[in-house]
Amino acid sequence: MGFVSERESGGDRLFLPPPS
Repeated sequence: MGFVSERESGGDRLFLPPPS
């Protein structure tokens, strides 16, 4: 389960995988 980071600059959503 990863976390979603929303960037206000452009409104892009980055989906990053959980740390291994």
